[in-house]
Amino acid sequence: MYGKKHWLRLLQVFLTVMVIMVLYLHSTTNILNNTIHVTKESKPPVTMEEEKKGYKTDVTTKDEETKMTSENLYQNKSNLFFVKTHKCGTSTMVNIFYLYGIQRKLNFVITPYVHALKSLKSHKLVPPRRNSGYNFQVQHYLLGFDVKREHQLLPKSTTLYTSIVRHPTTRFVSAFEYFGKYEELKKSLGARLTLDAAINIFLDEHGTGLYPPSQLLATNYNIPSDVDSFIAHLDTEFDLIMITGRFDESLVVLKEMMGWDMKDILYRKRLVHKDKYGKLPHQVISDATIERILKHDFIDVKIHNYFNKKLDNHIDRIGRVRFEDMVSEFQTTSVAFNKLCEENKNDLKCRFLETDDLRISRMMTGLQVSEDLTNLERLAEYNAGFQSWYDWAFFGIIGHTMVVNDNFKGHSEGMYGLKGEELKDAVENNDYYKLVRDLQHEFEQTHH
Repeated sequence: MYGKKHWLRLLQVFLTVMVIMVLYLHSTTNILNNTIHVTKESKPPVTMEEEKKGYKTDVTTKDEETKMTSENLYQNKSNLFFVKTHKCGTSTMVNIFYLYGIQRKLNFVITPYVHALKSLKSHKLVPPRRNSGYNFQVQHYLLGFDVKREHQLLPKSTTLYTSIVRHPTTRFVSAFEYFGKYEELKKSLGARLTLDAAINIFLDEHGTGLYPPSQLLATNYNIPSDVDSFIAHLDTEFDLIMITGRFDESLVVLKEMMGWDMKDILYRKRLVHKDKYGKLPHQVISDATIERILKHDFIDVKIHNYFNKKLDNHIDRIGRVRFEDMVSEFQTTSVAFNKLCEENKNDLKCRFLETDDLRISRMMTGLQVSEDLTNLERLAEYNAGFQSWYDWAFFGIIGHTMVVNDNFKGHSEGMYGLKGEELKDAVENNDYYKLVRDLQHEFEQTHH
């Protein structure tokens, strides 16, 4: 019979074997893990400066982990619904979208020959190219005009709903000058009236009245009774609200969400207000006046602050270090592009991005109906059947010239009412249609 010492010795052997096995398994696990990660003791952690310089290391930082999964952060959407807001850089931005769509022969939700979207009913919209649906909406449009129809035309599952807001102070001042309110007061009160004084006079007269209309308010620009609930509604409806004061950052986030390339978001600034000498106005606005503007546009203050923070959330999701690198790359590319535009006035992309977006929006009718100028018979039939007494009275068609409120003159890019050889000649000789054809040809050659 075995004694007590015997059993103790067996137990000791057993425990020794178990310890050896645990140590062996632990060392094997470390070896396997080190094929992916290096332990902290083996190599010092990477610094942010080294990461910015592209320093290669086996240490996986938080931003590198974000970068590894960044392609899965957003389900890149193919369509876009953009709500224009006054004096927030939208004329510059809309041309980016028009260029992207025209190059790829996409379909825009547009009202015939008009730059504002007046109705979402099918019979009041320019039809898409045959055997296809709508891709982009970028015209002036009142938020919440017809939400159900919005989602029918451009489903949320495949469409990025986006807009842009601007800091209330700079937006108010920009609109105050651009829409002529400052000049109007100077005419009545004297040319020496300062901008600061003019704004205070206006605010004295209008109290809390909204001028210009608030940035993202509902139909008819009514003031919502519950601002916080309204902002929550905006946050639900929109995938991205960009910030004018962070224009480049906003575009890079948009690029990531749409799966675009850097070259797809290059731009030329449009409708930047200048004085009669072609210089940017630089009048000082007092702190007291700024406070008055902020109180006047209290809803816009809340909207701007909320979505400014939301933009930061998007950036954090992408990864700060990676995002800073992308913005730097974009700005370097943008400087080179704008230099090219200044030196080569005939560059197709530059010319298009500098074109009046109102003119482009009118041109889209003829371009879309004719299926990129390949089916002028369809355009002639469309023109023959198109009747809109409101637009006829509003624009006043005189021959081939379209006049808007006697303040805007330009060619009727839609070639309203023309048919046969007359329509063909007009299209072939129209500079903007020529530009579109050249852009599409250039795009096809580079993406063959």
